[in-house]
Amino acid sequence: MKRGLFILTLTAMLFTMCNTSQMSKDQELKKIVEMENLYRNSQPTKLHENAQNLLNIYSDFIGKYPQDTLVPEFLMRSSIVALNTQQESYAITLLNRIYENYPSNSLRAEALFRQAYIYDAFLSDQDKAKALYEQFLLMFPDDSLAKDAEQLLLFLDKDPEEFIKYLIEQQEAIDPDFERAI
Repeated sequence: MKRGLFILTLTAMLFTMCNTSQMSKDQELKKIVEMENLYRNSQPTKLHENAQNLLNIYSDFIGKYPQDTLVPEFLMRSSIVALNTQQESYAITLLNRIYENYPSNSLRAEALFRQAYIYDAFLSDQDKAKALYEQFLLMFPDDSLAKDAEQLLLFLDKDPEEFIKYLIEQQEAIDPDFERAI
């Protein structure tokens, strides 16, 4: 009799713990949505603070639920917030986690492309950007970002004026009536 009561009590405790952790996860997701809204509507004076709070909430969720299907999306969102707050190296780290840890996720190609773009546009490391763009094209030649990667590679170490000239020529080829504003 005592053994039966013990098993029944243990089962009830396990059931309660499972429900509590699920509620906790739901509450965390609700908090993420609230913090995302607060961040989006931040006044300039509170933007950095709200961004850091949002990054912390994302990080907590990712740490508690690393296998959750939302993790790659939260890593991507975190990278965007990090980049918006001049945390380029952290953004790259987050993007690399998507690329390395979630090989079958649809965000993997974008994560690699964004890393290359950050190295190029924000960190001025054209060698690293070139290597990542080339890796992207080898791994994801049919991705919607492949043409962008090809174009960015083409003008990676070129003068910005050459790139502008190229864009104008491309537009003129598409639209012969295109008028230069420059």
